Amino acid sequence: METVLMWRGFSEVKLSLILVTYTGAGPSVVRAGIMSMIALLAARLGILKDGMNILAAAALMMLVWNPYLLLSVSFQLSFLVTAGLMVYTPLAAPLFRHLPPWLAGALSVTFIAQLVSFPLTIYYFNQFSLLSFAANLLLVPFITFLVLPLGTLALIIGRFWNTAALLTVQLAELLNNATFAAVEWVNGFTAGVLIWASPSLLWICLYYGLLYGLLYALKRRTEITLAPQYMEDETRPLTELELPGNSRGKAGNTSSNKAVPAAAWNSRRAALAFQAFPQPDATRWGSLAAVLCAAGLTLLLYRGYNAEDLNGAGAISYLDVGQGDSILITTPGGAHILVDGGGTVSFGKKEAWRIRRSPFEVGAKTLLPLLKQRGIHRLDAVILTHGDQDHAGGLQAVLEGMPVSALMFNGMLADTEPYTKLMTTALAAGVRLYPVQQGMVLAPGEAAQLHFLWPEPPADGQTLLKEVEDQNHESVVFRMEMNGRSFLFTGDMDQAAEEAILQSAQQAGIQAGKPIDILKVAHHGSKTATSADWLTFWHPAAAVISAGVNNLYGHPNGDVLARLEDANTEVYRTDQHGEVQLRVGKKAIIMRHKLNMKDTE
Repeated sequence: METVLMWRGFSEVKLSLILVTYTGAGPSVVRAGIMSMIALLAARLGILKDGMNILAAAALMMLVWNPYLLLSVSFQLSFLVTAGLMVYTPLAAPLFRHLPPWLAGALSVTFIAQLVSFPLTIYYFNQFSLLSFAANLLLVPFITFLVLPLGTLALIIGRFWNTAALLTVQLAELLNNATFAAVEWVNGFTAGVLIWASPSLLWICLYYGLLYGLLYALKRRTEITLAPQYMEDETRPLTELELPGNSRGKAGNTSSNKAVPAAAWNSRRAALAFQAFPQPDATRWGSLAAVLCAAGLTLLLYRGYNAEDLNGAGAISYLDVGQGDSILITTPGGAHILVDGGGTVSFGKKEAWRIRRSPFEVGAKTLLPLLKQRGIHRLDAVILTHGDQDHAGGLQAVLEGMPVSALMFNGMLADTEPYTKLMTTALAAGVRLYPVQQGMVLAPGEAAQLHFLWPEPPADGQTLLKEVEDQNHESVVFRMEMNGRSFLFTGDMDQAAEEAILQSAQQAGIQAGKPIDILKVAHHGSKTATSADWLTFWHPAAAVISAGVNNLYGHPNGDVLARLEDANTEVYRTDQHGEVQLRVGKKAIIMRHKLNMKDTE
């Protein structure tokens, strides 16, 4: 008999292995397959343990096979959600006691799965949809009980009736496409998608601890509330417990009954009362614990959603986007301004076989994820210095993936498909467009002001936007004052624009500008800008050059670096230092960068 059971167990294990192989052997599928194999075999051998032991054994086997699975998001989510269902579902079950069993089970599982997966979801993807709970509650049963069975049925009947199998597959495909369409429809509600900064490990641990405490306190409070209001023993005569001197005097129950002392009687009644009735103190303490855990969890979520707190300081980040420009400015008042968005430059037409199916795009792969990781929910303004692809290309993904209030540009149009698509996307999203020019001022807060120095206003006073192919000369240039410090942003301006700005300053009676703290070197350090006169006029204490590593243009130019050295200007480069970050306080500027120069040598 034992041999037969062993054989059946091994047969079921082999069937599970076949199913895992056919489904692609992803981490979550392998986890489910290993757990089912262990459970089936252990049940046949009569040594079945609890689910956590089986889960731990599955994790150990997978990590021994491939330790790098620990870094897989699918692996982490699969094991975390499974463990969370085992731990938290029994605690949440009493909360759904008034619902029918089938609905209570579905709601509790979906509810716990969402709560448990939430920290990892925002850690890796930095967003959470408020409609995800309802979507999972509807779509998961739809796929489980309709789409998947139809696919299995098609495989079975395909062995002997191809026509019926084809019709079944088409129906399953139609329903499957309907689920994808529903998901895209839900994702279209951008107002219901919240952007979260990547939380710390301490935040995640506190979240799970407070969640456990809240559910446990609610469960205990519910159990106390539902306790019976009387005990069965109290409704029956306790003949063995009689007060002293009280003999019943009834037939068959006289001298044989022994009197019990009054102290024993009172002790018995007190014990029964403690077991029978809900204790006010226990209920009160359970409610207090639930309130404290709920308050702590709410505060934790609030701090996680509003993670950025500069305490009155401003911040400037010169982002490392390769051969391009992108600068993120956060004012002391909390306004977020993005200057350019980088972009992937295309070098002419290529043969069809050389075109990647999913090419690397700076905006979608680097810039937008970085903004979300830092918990930026909305950009108050995007400043596009000019229409070149290495400045404008990455903004397409930003406009599609994040709310933007205003787009400020140089008032020029570019006759290119990406630029036209960018402006069309901005108009469709309701983004306000502002062409800027010399003399304009933007004040996003009391402690920050942007003074636009270029481009100059149209000489003929025309208001129509004109197309310009080479827009370097028309790049937006502005000086920003923040917390008493001064910063200059120059786009890809050329030396002719520099001379025009200096000439305007001389006409206004300004012989030398107020020394600035940080200069963003124009055109990635090209020799076409950053003249000696320009450096003498502004006298920058430090300069940042945004350029790609081993770029094809040879940026930054050696002559530019020499002029910066002669001006006693400290130079930081994104190709050597990575992202350069400034924290601008009222007393000092704190500068740091992602990489050391030794790391790039």
